[in-house]
Amino acid sequence: MQAVQKRVAYTSDVLGSIKGMKMLGITEMITENVQDLREQELQKSKRFRYVQIVNIQAASRIAEIGVLVGNPLDQNQGYGQEAMRMAVDFSWRSLNLQRLSLWVIGDNPRAVHVYGKAGFQVEGVMLRAAYVDGRYQDVTVMGVLRSGD
Repeated sequence: MQAVQKRVAYTSDVLGSIKGMKMLGITEMITENVQDLREQELQKSKRFRYVQIVNIQAASRIAEIGVLVGNPLDQNQGYGQEAMRMAVDFSWRSLNLQRLSLWVIGDNPRAVHVYGKAGFQVEGVMLRAAYVDGRYQDVTVMGVLRSGD
């Protein structure tokens, strides 16, 4: 028992000092772990180019919403769908909005599908309404109404 107590005391003394931590290689390990965590957080922060609720009209309780997953490797992982769900929920609960709308530029069935899963419905198509990459593209207008209003 006394030997265990001595080892614990010695380990405590060694770990309690910077010199001891360096001897055991702990500072390098901690530094590497912190750098790894920073890199992971940086990658997570690059997932989205934006999640936005804009053009809020308080009197009508309407706004426009948009989500763009920035990193192609993060697409088809459910991040956009979850971000849209959270933004819609925030719009209903915190902003007390009753209607949200969005635009899908060009032929993007994946976006229409994701927005549809969040409750949005296609309300119409505006022909040649956006000029992107040197050509005109159609814009699909989608909207969702808060249930109960």
